[in-house]
Amino acid sequence: MQTDGTKLTQILSNLLNNALKFTQQGYIELICTEKEAMLEFCVKDTGIGVKPEMQNIIFERFMQADLSISKKYGGTGLGLSICKAYTELLGGNIWVNSEPDKGSEFYFTIPNKREIRPLKKTEDQIKIKQIRNKTILIVEDEVFNRQLIRELLLDIYNLLSASNGKEAIDMFNNNPDIDLILMDIKMPEMDGQTAMMEIKRKKPELPIIAQTAYALDDEKEEFMKSGFDDYITKPIKKPDLITKIAKFI
Repeated sequence: MQTDGTKLTQILSNLLNNALKFTQQGYIELICTEKEAMLEFCVKDTGIGVKPEMQNIIFERFMQADLSISKKYGGTGLGLSICKAYTELLGGNIWVNSEPDKGSEFYFTIPNKREIRPLKKTEDQIKIKQIRNKTILIVEDEVFNRQLIRELLLDIYNLLSASNGKEAIDMFNNNPDIDLILMDIKMPEMDGQTAMMEIKRKKPELPIIAQTAYALDDEKEEFMKSGFDDYITKPIKKPDLITKIAKFI
């Protein structure tokens, strides 16, 4: 099997930790089966289970099956969202079958084999080399979002990161070879729009793409009028992000 061992270990670790946390008696079982070109993992427990109405949303950030769970068992509700993000990055899916008070079965799949396509043309090799020499600055205050974007782009571009607008400006001033900036809007100390305007004042030709959870048409139009070159809405998906970046570098 060819896959990212670090991400696979993190998925299994999160699922097993959840099973241990929510299972007071009975058993926990880890099963792996081969199904055509996929490997299917299952973490099964006899714990508190998940209500049917919550099974479609527990993989969202900061969501738990019940508000009382965080008080009784602790946790931020990020573990399953990380599992979902990593599973999708590896090319698989994740889901749950559960019955309250009887236990849960968390399933996820990953490709059993990764297809490796050799480059056919020297031109392709040159193009990829040029892309990998490009540098992108990721400006995002939330650690999870920043980590996810890094995972999406790590094998393609050189990456720098900042957690607020002030850090973004410092990073820009100290790294004149930055080719593009992904700029979050709402951040502490200095918001993304203020940072964008300061950077554009010094280097107006530098592409800056706004990252935002806002999706209303009038807000998108406002971003463009204020000076951003484009915008991308959260949650960010790799094909959309790569397409946006490719417009500029």
